[in-house]
Amino acid sequence: GTVSVGASGLGYDNNSNVTLTTAVASSNNVTVQAPALLSSSFVVTPNSVLQGGLFTGVFTVSNAAGGANAQFVYATPVAGLSNGAALQQVGGVSPATTQTVLAGGSVSFTYTFSGTAVNPSLSVSSAALGLDANSSVGVSTTATSNSFNVVDTNPVLTNSFWLTPATPMVLLPR
Repeated sequence: GTVSVGASGLGYDNNSNVTLTTAVASSNNVTVQAPALLSSSFVVTPNSVLQGGLFTGVFTVSNAAGGANAQFVYATPVAGLSNGAALQQVGGVSPATTQTVLAGGSVSFTYTFSGTAVNPSLSVSSAALGLDANSSVGVSTTATSNSFNVVDTNPVLTNSFWLTPATPMVLLPR
């Protein structure tokens, strides 16, 4: 909502025995809002790639409705990797510039990762930081992605079987 303040003065002049008053003075309107409140999610697709394949991670930052906008919001340029031996970040985050996240709105940051070694359970994490547009107080959020994996490019046969004819076969010499 908005708030304004009004005030007037009242006094008494002892020399003339006259009561003195001033006109009402009003302030400008001031908007009162809840602070910016950020939340986030991190989704990596696809769930599985062959060794050397690429994953795309979308880190979405949302601001609660009804509060202040969040300004100068940026995602950390390098994501946290659950296993640096099996996963590498390829390039930086996009967009790399700061964003304004309106109250009730969201903005997405995209990362690309390469699966460098076989691993059945990987995840990544990131953080976003910014300022409340009214108070300039810092706001932040963090998120960890869904689990995803890197599989071997050369599958290994784990089962075998034999075929046996249903009726005996006789092989004759030629």
